[in-house]
Amino acid sequence: METVLSAIAPPVELEIVGDWTSDRLLLRLLATIRSPWQLSSRGLTHVETGESCSVTMRGPDPKVAQAFLDGECPIRPSLDDDLRTAIEEHKSIVTIRPAEDLVGWDAARAALRCASGIVDGGATAVRCRGSGLAHSADRISALERMAEGAETEGNRSLLGEALYLALVMPYTTRDRRARTLGMALLEASDVFLAGPLTPSNAMDAMEALCLRVLSGRPPKHQDVVRAGPESPALRVEHIEDATEGADHNPFGMWQMTPLPRGFKNTRS
Repeated sequence: METVLSAIAPPVELEIVGDWTSDRLLLRLLATIRSPWQLSSRGLTHVETGESCSVTMRGPDPKVAQAFLDGECPIRPSLDDDLRTAIEEHKSIVTIRPAEDLVGWDAARAALRCASGIVDGGATAVRCRGSGLAHSADRISALERMAEGAETEGNRSLLGEALYLALVMPYTTRDRRARTLGMALLEASDVFLAGPLTPSNAMDAMEALCLRVLSGRPPKHQDVVRAGPESPALRVEHIEDATEGADHNPFGMWQMTPLPRGFKNTRS
């Protein structure tokens, strides 16, 4: 079964917590650091790229603060104890969403660039609402530098990896199966595990497949893949996503089924 390329991906929306009391304070901070993000009739607009993101602000929300803490990356955690306290004590939340004329990777790239700009203005942490993944301000800055470097080099695979690291939850079991969440934001299929595998092996296998897909080298239906030479063999099948609600991926799912130990066919 082929990926449905005509499906509409959900919008990229980021929540950013910080010590702000009004939108005017945020704008003054961006002006103080001479940020390329400036207020226009479309929202915040990047003066060099022309990208625009709408921005809304609201007060503290304990539920959102808890969502940030629950969104810690299971593979690359970045929220230390001091940052967790700062998140719980934040003064307000900024929500950004790329302009409607930006879709797919362009929307994801604009969201990351804008988030990095607000982080430079003093934000505490950033969370992707579409996947629940949360990062420290420092992690977002590092991923923005990674994305900028990829664009400078013309390296689309590296850019895809930066956007994946910023937006995609690499491992969750919240619908009672190990899966990724958020690949639809990059117009790609999520991955889920259909069989027993240790969490570490599952994380390695799902991440390797996601990065392979984003680099433009997706496996074929029924291919056998491995995360590495010594990793377990898994058969991959592309299927429609039967998940209901916000977690549904219109681009489908890669189902990974562990094969018996000692399986020799390593075709991928």
